[in-house]
Amino acid sequence: MTGIDYTRQRDFFDPDKVNATVTIVGCGGIGSFTGFALAKLGVRELRLLDFDHVEAHNVPNQLFLPKQVGVTKVNALAETIYSATDTTNVVTHEHPLQDGIPMSPIVISALDSMQARAELWQRVKGKLDVKLFLDGRLGGENVLLYAAKPSLPSDIRGYEATLHSDEEGVDLPCTGRAIIDVGFAIASLMTRAVRLHYAGEPHTPITYLNQNTLELQKGDWLE
Repeated sequence: MTGIDYTRQRDFFDPDKVNATVTIVGCGGIGSFTGFALAKLGVRELRLLDFDHVEAHNVPNQLFLPKQVGVTKVNALAETIYSATDTTNVVTHEHPLQDGIPMSPIVISALDSMQARAELWQRVKGKLDVKLFLDGRLGGENVLLYAAKPSLPSDIRGYEATLHSDEEGVDLPCTGRAIIDVGFAIASLMTRAVRLHYAGEPHTPITYLNQNTLELQKGDWLE
């Protein structure tokens, strides 16, 4: 038994019936909000991977406190999660992606470079024990969420068509890369994707949100 009463959400996600485990690779502008939201949802175990430390400029637009500057992001996020819920076990991994990732039924890419996304994808591609791969991408007020089953050929082809070099991406000015409401927005979409997966609902391959206009589009892989 825990001290948290999930009565109001059990019709959507019941932590006592869903033994969910999620890996989050990257604990910054996407991963910090998503990790916190999934913990509040009642995910039983979060496996966090990141080797960066919290910096002062992270505090306004990531889920970190001023007192956590200098702390590794995985440990700072774990501290925040444990202060808010007693239902989630957090396992931290302070090492680069190249040293391997802790596999889970759901793996979330919360990375900030295309090269790192491609490297992570190669590690999960074809893995039968990874049921869903979520990749979040931010550009100013634009949010993209890709959802793929790493063992499904159509999803493999569709997702790999979204990968490109970092040089091909949009280069935003340093002052226009991150704002807190966009971080909350993509965390909301990712948390929704996790709970719908455990409810047996089909995944939506592409979800696009313009946070400025509130335009939302959902679609399949582009041929």
